[in-house]
Amino acid sequence: MILDRLLTQVDAACAADPDCNALYPDVKGTFIAAHDRLKQTPGSVKFVNTKGQIKTFKVTADDFTSVLFQMAYSSGAPFVLPALIDQANEGNFTLVAPLLYLSMLTGGGTTQGTYFSVKCSEDVPYTGALEVKGLPAFAQDWGNKQLKSEVDKCKVWDVPVLDPSARKPVISDTPALLLNGHFDPITPPIFGQSVAKGLKNHFFVEFPANGHGAIRTPCANSIMAEFLANPNQAPNTACVNEQKVQFITQKNTLIAPRTRWLGQSFFDLSWQAILRRVVLLLVLILFPVVWLGMMWVASLRRRSSGKPSAPVPVGARWASWLGVLLSVLSLGWILAQGLAMGATLLSGHGDYGFEQLLIGIDRRYAWIYFLPIGIAGVSIGMLVFAILSWKQSYWGKTRRFYYSFTAGVAIAYTLLLAAAEQLTVFF
Repeated sequence: MILDRLLTQVDAACAADPDCNALYPDVKGTFIAAHDRLKQTPGSVKFVNTKGQIKTFKVTADDFTSVLFQMAYSSGAPFVLPALIDQANEGNFTLVAPLLYLSMLTGGGTTQGTYFSVKCSEDVPYTGALEVKGLPAFAQDWGNKQLKSEVDKCKVWDVPVLDPSARKPVISDTPALLLNGHFDPITPPIFGQSVAKGLKNHFFVEFPANGHGAIRTPCANSIMAEFLANPNQAPNTACVNEQKVQFITQKNTLIAPRTRWLGQSFFDLSWQAILRRVVLLLVLILFPVVWLGMMWVASLRRRSSGKPSAPVPVGARWASWLGVLLSVLSLGWILAQGLAMGATLLSGHGDYGFEQLLIGIDRRYAWIYFLPIGIAGVSIGMLVFAILSWKQSYWGKTRRFYYSFTAGVAIAYTLLLAAAEQLTVFF
């Protein structure tokens, strides 16, 4: 029930957002399609295991569902789910990889002892058959498997069962503050409302744009501080109305496979592809250093031979400056990508900072994709001047060879950018 509720609420919220609905018109239907496909044929994803080895792991329908549910514990993760589900339906599981790996390492969490000590004493002994009437097949299947797993583990954990009296509703007139997130998958608002029935002097607050852990937001912190300062007076909850459901959409994110190349390469462990690009960029960045060195050597030779300096053709001057411009653009491209990745990691939704790297790029940093277009344009110019340098003998053979080599590297890098569609991001 709680899984179906989560997907239904995310689907409804996305449908109510024109930008989200345009990208993901049927979140729940897409999830069911991905889930059913994984039941037939598991997907795969790569991890670096604890020994530093790159391994490929299967992603089953149960793995996908469990990780999606665990992600929803994060306050902001529900707004990532439409994109995550859409990518999974296309066979891309990079977004779920970190949590899937963590689940494999820890058996589902880092505090399993505490979890089952509570679960096996308070809940499982009093749990009967699940209420699955009217629920879709995936929810029934997943719910029954989760219950069976907990029952089996509680048999092993074997902790004393809590006295039934402890499960009775709390009746009190002590001031109480109840906070719930609208998208909370495990302690939804209906639970808070149920508890509130026995608390005569309570204040109930539902956060419309939060998942689990509503207390971790600045708005919740201000409400709690005000309540603790004066428990008998209703706290100011105006900040709750300012919260907005913000999905990752084209409005705030430049979404295209070509914009997530770098982040995808890191998470896919495509080190060779990254190294290939970095080496080519370093060659381009070093152009002015090597070029000035060649000019200095040529100047020393002229002085030692006593020959006067020959006039520099206008074309040669332009050619040199194009090389310097290419170096600046190449350095800027490396730094800009690092800036965009770092800023995205620090400003992610909820507990996650990596998700936009694997969906697109924050619109605030979309300008960086003008740099590869500039690199491509300057590279073509350098190729033209390289040909002219041989026709009109701009410099000595050594410098002509080096200039032609740099122009060739620039064209090779441009072809890599074109193959990754990073020259057509805005088209």
